[in-house]
Amino acid sequence: MRRLEGQVAIVTGGSNGIGAATARKFVAEGAYVASFVMCDVAVESHVEAAVNRAVEEKGQLDIMLNNAGMMHPRGHAIAHVQLDTWERVMAVNVTGSMLGMKHAARVMMPRRRGCILLNCSVLGLVKTDYASYGYVTAKHAVVGLMKSGAVELGKVGIRVNAVSSNAIVTAMIEKWLDEVSDGACPKEVFEEDMARCATFTGKRLTVDDVANAFMFLASNEASYINGHNLIVDGGYSVHGRNIVDFKSPSSLD
Repeated sequence: MRRLEGQVAIVTGGSNGIGAATARKFVAEGAYVASFVMCDVAVESHVEAAVNRAVEEKGQLDIMLNNAGMMHPRGHAIAHVQLDTWERVMAVNVTGSMLGMKHAARVMMPRRRGCILLNCSVLGLVKTDYASYGYVTAKHAVVGLMKSGAVELGKVGIRVNAVSSNAIVTAMIEKWLDEVSDGACPKEVFEEDMARCATFTGKRLTVDDVANAFMFLASNEASYINGHNLIVDGGYSVHGRNIVDFKSPSSLD
């Protein structure tokens, strides 16, 4: 029997990258992944409608993956942080995750079962020069959100966990990389630098690696795991090695 046979899932930000890879794995393992029109996860009515539609179509919601997120150009100097950008990053990454958890819990609690997952980041564990104040702060907040949810919702049979991965060149990362490097750092160079930052060698991180982590946490194999942040970074966060200059990859030497 497939690991998610008969279960219903929502994956926000599921059109590409990690979200798309995870949605494919969920489907391959027997889940129905609800599809819905464009949803701004920072708008409560949008999130509420997406959850309601899944329940109306299938009668239940078993898995909620809060994957949608956004980055913005470097902004690593506090004097240069723009409030409107800061607020949007918080809205998508933090408020969006909270709303997804809130409305998933609303329909899961009566059944006393369910799985809520959040896409965090190693930047919720460490700080590097290349990441902005807003993104790093948001990802730290999402880890706290996960822990708070696990404490409350675990009491009614709902598991809440997270995955924190190192950077992968998805469409979001590629756009951000072009902005912060002024086009001077090809994605291949960035991928090489990410691999060099890990303590594990022999492969590079892929979206499927992260999707596999979400798949595990969603499955019965993780039935007694709650409040856990599964780190998928090849050991990067063990030492938190910095990437200081995208225009000069040799800065890692």
